[in-house]
Amino acid sequence: MKKHLSVFMLLARSTFYKVLGIIILMCGVEFALFSRAVARARQDGNPGLEYAIEKSWLVFVFIAALLTMVYILIPGIGSKKSNPRYTLDRLRISENWIFFWQSLYNILCFALIILVQTAAAIALCHYYVQFAEDPTVTRHTIFLAFYRNDFFHSLLPFDEPASIAANILTVFAMGHSAALCTMAERYKRGNFASFIGAYTMICFVRRDTGDFLNNMTIFILTAIVIIYTVYFLLTKEDRHVR
Repeated sequence: MKKHLSVFMLLARSTFYKVLGIIILMCGVEFALFSRAVARARQDGNPGLEYAIEKSWLVFVFIAALLTMVYILIPGIGSKKSNPRYTLDRLRISENWIFFWQSLYNILCFALIILVQTAAAIALCHYYVQFAEDPTVTRHTIFLAFYRNDFFHSLLPFDEPASIAANILTVFAMGHSAALCTMAERYKRGNFASFIGAYTMICFVRRDTGDFLNNMTIFILTAIVIIYTVYFLLTKEDRHVR
């Protein structure tokens, strides 16, 4: 068990501070853009919270942060010349177990950034309400913003069990796909998983209220990732890290 814990800690030590830096930078950029959008909204006659959300381009900042995180996570510990890889050589852990721990670590990282983004979205809305000059702006305004804005609603879908399940599966699909990409690189095989993860991310950030088709797409893509994972693990050479 110590060997398996070492693999997980190796992954965390090599990338977690970078992931944390991306999340902190994302929050800082979003606050700056949102504050600027709110100032412009007041100059334009205070069009409202949803106007400020749209004009601050929060969804694009989030996508950029996700893509940067993927860029950091996909190399993982696959490089044969890296110090983490040398440590794995000494641990002699099965490739299947390396994939499992890397997939779990990736899932936790993606879950973290989505949870922080959701909290940041709520905080930005409260910031707008607190300093709003219009007395009609209340906490109910925040609820309407999360209900009407596609990106915010994707983060926190109220009373939609299918969308909540789709969010969980999105985190699983992206984390799993990133781990598959790392393993495919080690085995010099096609990088089919990268397309699945990218399209799942697109479905996640642009989902309308009660979007049945989008949710079903995420369910299907996750099933494809699972099937492809099983196929990959069964057809690759079963070996220890060398």
